Amino acid sequence: MSYLFISHDLSTVRSICDDIVVMYKGHKVDVCDRGALFSQPRHRTRRC
Repeated sequence: MSYLFISHDLSTVRSICDDIVVMYKGHKVDVCDRGALFSQPRHRTRRC
């Protein structure tokens, strides 16, 4: 089963999603798996 889950709450995304697409201003800027969500930020919106 698959579904589209849209959220700004990254802790929730991390707990329920396996694959993540990061969008910025309506454009896909990053595709990652759950493990890389915080450990390997590629776009400035993911850098903490």
